Amino acid sequence: GATCNNSQPSKEAKNAGISAGVALANVYDEAKFTGTWAHRKWFLSEKLDGMRAVWDGCGSLWSREGGHIVAPQKFVDSLPRGVRLDGELYVGRGRFTEVMSVCRNHTPDVARWAEVCYIVFDAPATGGKAGAPFRERLAAARKALETAGTPTSIARVLDHSQCAGGLAGVAVVKAALARVLALDPPGEGVMLSDADATHGGSSRTNMLKVKEHFTAEALIVGTNPGKGKYTGDLGSFRCVTRAGVRFDVGTGLTGVQRKAPPASVGDVIEFKYTEEFEASGVPRFPIYLRARADVDASEFTATYESESCAYAHVSAIGPPAGPAA
Repeated sequence: GATCNNSQPSKEAKNAGISAGVALANVYDEAKFTGTWAHRKWFLSEKLDGMRAVWDGCGSLWSREGGHIVAPQKFVDSLPRGVRLDGELYVGRGRFTEVMSVCRNHTPDVARWAEVCYIVFDAPATGGKAGAPFRERLAAARKALETAGTPTSIARVLDHSQCAGGLAGVAVVKAALARVLALDPPGEGVMLSDADATHGGSSRTNMLKVKEHFTAEALIVGTNPGKGKYTGDLGSFRCVTRAGVRFDVGTGLTGVQRKAPPASVGDVIEFKYTEEFEASGVPRFPIYLRARADVDASEFTATYESESCAYAHVSAIGPPAGPAA
């Protein structure tokens, strides 16, 4: 259930209690899935990389970090009162940047919000019972939306299918991941939720994300200085793709490499990323792998930057997905 007061939060309001109650996923481990987790029963769904949002059951949506999401009144009026929901706001595969732009605006654009749908995948406290298993919470979320008469264009429960653990389940997971990645535009991955697990904030083994990494090359056109413990060292490389899209990559560099960079401006590097490129061409969650002396820099077209040159950072955060076909 939800305990409400009559006051409405300000546009800039923060709700410190939200982040502590947001359940986070761990990375899928096939060895454990066929071993210590083999006896578990799971619910399988497509991984939606929209904007994570918690409905407090009192009239407000909150981000994963507890920031107030200011939605149009018609949108919030359509959501069920008295039940807390967890899900993601999304506008379709390949459009994560768009949904973040829409939902982070403190003055809601009604026309743009018309494309946003709240995809619900949990009701953390079912009937006041925080210890309800996932299968019951999922059913409770569906019932709450149906009882409230919420239009499916505004909110609906994410489609799930049952999946066993063990070797048989691995085949099902791989097939589902392949289907999702083959969509056009491709989905991000799949999620596994333990059907009998109770809700819990923070990372736990009752919710797993299954994704696939990709690799590509990029030309280094500049560098960013390190901060904090890396002050005086390399912070990240400023890179450009063959398509001319700029981004930064620093994750994956070791402390030793930051002191003695393995590559410099004009060199080509290889990086991996967790998602396909979004519509803007920006790689999502890039991670440095190695220098690629075997790749000719002439394959890239770029303007080199001086160390003191201002850099317009392009966020390497990308698009959501829709339900599995």
